[in-house]
Amino acid sequence: MIYHQEATEFSFDFTVTPKDNCGVSRFDYMAWEHTYIDTYFKDQCKSDRIPERIDIGYFNIIRDYTDVTEVEAPTDIVDNEDFVVSIAPAFYAGGAGLPTIDGTAMFSNDASSVWSITLTVPTGMALQTPLPAGFTQSGNEVTYSTTDMYAGRFKEWVDFPMTFTCGPNGNQAIPYKTNYTATSAAGVCWTQDIHCGTVNIYTHCPGGCVGPAIEGFTARRLTAGWTDDTMTTKVVLDDNTDGIKKYLAGDQMKITTTASINSISLDNLYFDLTYDTASLAAGGSDIITLIDTKITINDNSAGTSNSGVINAAPVLTTNGSTEHMLSFDLSDEKDLISAAYLFEGDATNRDIVEVELTFEFSKDFQDIAYFELTNLRGEFFAFTDYPANTSPNRVGCDTWGDRAYYSRPRIYGGNLAHATNGCTPSNGVIYNMVKNMAPADMHADEYRPLTLWTSTVIDIPEGARFTGNVTSIQFQGAYSTATGEFIATESGGQITITPILILEIEIKVVQ
Repeated sequence: MIYHQEATEFSFDFTVTPKDNCGVSRFDYMAWEHTYIDTYFKDQCKSDRIPERIDIGYFNIIRDYTDVTEVEAPTDIVDNEDFVVSIAPAFYAGGAGLPTIDGTAMFSNDASSVWSITLTVPTGMALQTPLPAGFTQSGNEVTYSTTDMYAGRFKEWVDFPMTFTCGPNGNQAIPYKTNYTATSAAGVCWTQDIHCGTVNIYTHCPGGCVGPAIEGFTARRLTAGWTDDTMTTKVVLDDNTDGIKKYLAGDQMKITTTASINSISLDNLYFDLTYDTASLAAGGSDIITLIDTKITINDNSAGTSNSGVINAAPVLTTNGSTEHMLSFDLSDEKDLISAAYLFEGDATNRDIVEVELTFEFSKDFQDIAYFELTNLRGEFFAFTDYPANTSPNRVGCDTWGDRAYYSRPRIYGGNLAHATNGCTPSNGVIYNMVKNMAPADMHADEYRPLTLWTSTVIDIPEGARFTGNVTSIQFQGAYSTATGEFIATESGGQITITPILILEIEIKVVQ
């Protein structure tokens, strides 16, 4: 029996069981769901009392939540080359009532939570020595571990300093995975592989070559941002510019590639460019459009050189959604030197052919997502039985590539409803340009506004009149008509607002 002013305390434990998944892109290990406790009880007359409901949690654990996992690595390496594989996995744990580890937050600088990234590397690849702090290598597994995690959206770049000694030649798939492990006094309470993906690197080992050999391949962004928000000076892009291999929808990309002619004389030359997309929604074969070409032939034996456009249009081969190839016939371009010229090379002189291809990224593909244009590679080749061009008589040496990442922001508008009270002025708020983007900033060295607002037209509601005042909220400055950053004109029941540059506006009306 419980007497007046006495209480009974109920205590209990409950266990959460996150889902099991390891992959790429967003995955919710829990769900955004409330966890409630309902308590029912009676009074001394055995009559039902009003039950109590307690919300003990609304939390989630998510891979790639409002951000994306980024991977950067060279596409190609040679014998005895040092290189870096960089990975920035995105992981989130947050919300009300998030589980703790013996009272310690899931993400904290504490030994109870361990975060690791593991690469499984092929023969010939190893960590550079001495081993950096936090890194270990066991067999072909290279691992970085840390207990220093910060709450909420956890994402940090981890650089794996690697070296390569020739062994395998050609494309090497390097699987990577991340792991989160929580350990309490009672033992491991949750361990889960979070991210599982693959980095592809093409290895080049010494060997003889007869025919055209590709000697370089770079893909670089041409579309530059501004140096600051005054938008008066464009950034001069170079290989050290942050995000030089990252593209927004509509950006231009230049591919520059070079071939040498080795131990042969040829009257024909071809170049194949491959590129893969994740899906048709990621752009398919139309994700890039060729807008300009240039070919330069250096006849080193004669000491002459000449340049021109590639006259023959490339031939597209595609499976319709993910695998694409543009094939260029460069044979007729030898006339840039002379009608009798042949592509040639011997032990002392090798002719050099340089090709420049300028592309523009599509503006019509899945927004918000962060894509890589994978298998972006080039290969020069020729045929010794031209023009029959049979496979046994194809000659060419090696393939080379580069990386390109691309994304399209989601831009939309919206309104907020506001009640009025008589003739009291009321603010109508228009979210003029709201943006969702992943990752948050692809070009940290540049100012690249995703929209340029020129004007907005607003219908005046029946029974309302415009006071002539337009202000801004949640932006860099207190822009308004009063201070001259906006011009507002009224005509035919409409207001036209012309801004300098603004994202969100507040319009004041009187009902």
